[in-house]
Amino acid sequence: MRKASEIKARYMRERRRIQSIIYRAEKKENRIVDRTILPAIPKKITEASVRRLKGITARDVQEKAVTWYDPETGEILGTGRQAINRERSDKRKKQKTEWLPSVAEFVMREIEILLAQHSDPSDKKAYNPEAVESIESMIDNARNSMTEQEFGKLLNDEEESILSLIRIILRYKDLGRAATPLAQLFAIFADRPITDTEYKAMNSGLSDEDGWEEYDGVSPFGE
Repeated sequence: MRKASEIKARYMRERRRIQSIIYRAEKKENRIVDRTILPAIPKKITEASVRRLKGITARDVQEKAVTWYDPETGEILGTGRQAINRERSDKRKKQKTEWLPSVAEFVMREIEILLAQHSDPSDKKAYNPEAVESIESMIDNARNSMTEQEFGKLLNDEEESILSLIRIILRYKDLGRAATPLAQLFAIFADRPITDTEYKAMNSGLSDEDGWEEYDGVSPFGE
């Protein structure tokens, strides 16, 4: 009986993890989530039941269960990677003055997928909640301090740098080792040059908030 209860507890823990991923995806705009990716609770919960849930990752939800649509026309753009590839293709066909909004949306979708891939605790190799929280904090602060057009232009102008820095930061479990790319990413979202004090802090490998006072009182390591 004890083993059965332990298996059930692990099963429900995995189930809550997947429900959390689904909930986060549903909070985003312009998408529908197919909840059937989460199996119904079986009458008898076994080790196989737990393994089945463990096999469902954040990437699976993004690429298999999330459908993207155009909010203006209602047109279905596709699911997961298919929709992102289509967005990328459409962006390349348009001139810079025309594709500003679509580029901003594409960059945010890429960021969301990257963060989701590193938000799954069952994937011990990729799981990096501190880095995810820091990046999300920078994005939220930028959005709150800019108009939608200004934020969209920032994503458009700095697309390659933003995505490249985020990929680098997510590789590090120790944020102290990621101080330089964190500072560079923060400077982009702050939309202003780095001061001498900030530059010294950027190269000092700080792993806490000391030395970041010049960033308008906001730490690049999250709230």
